[in-house]
Amino acid sequence: MKLIRFCALFVCLSFLTSAAVAGPLDLRVRGVGVGTSYKTLLKKLGRPAARRTGGTFPCDEEGVMMTLEYDGLTVKLIRGSKRRYFVAAMTVTGAGRTVSGARIGMRTAAVRKLFGREQSSDRTKESETLAYYIADGFARFVFRAGRLVRVEWELNLC
Repeated sequence: MKLIRFCALFVCLSFLTSAAVAGPLDLRVRGVGVGTSYKTLLKKLGRPAARRTGGTFPCDEEGVMMTLEYDGLTVKLIRGSKRRYFVAAMTVTGAGRTVSGARIGMRTAAVRKLFGREQSSDRTKESETLAYYIADGFARFVFRAGRLVRVEWELNLC
């Protein structure tokens, strides 16, 4: 009987701890996320308000970076194989933007409910940051006064 109770407790605790921490997130804005091609990005988001070419992405010193600016959204692309650009990083700050269900202005608890418990967090006087893993990179959700003000995610090429 004790063995059955122990096994049942072990199974319950294993389930609770595995469900409590989020796995890698797949964050997207209108279907665009890390790895999306430049061509697909333009189809889904349209023409950007501004486009800059130059600079380098961390750990991609030989590559050329392209930055696209939309209202409340910045997208950084790097050149991959066959000299085609793909999304390497995104930053969302616009009030009308949604990132995989998370809206700018949401409360911290609502983001945790949506994505699960973060892998790490940091709190200062001005803000709180929740960090999550994405496939081959990381994401940060930044809050001020308990409200989401910025979401940024990027590849880790290092």
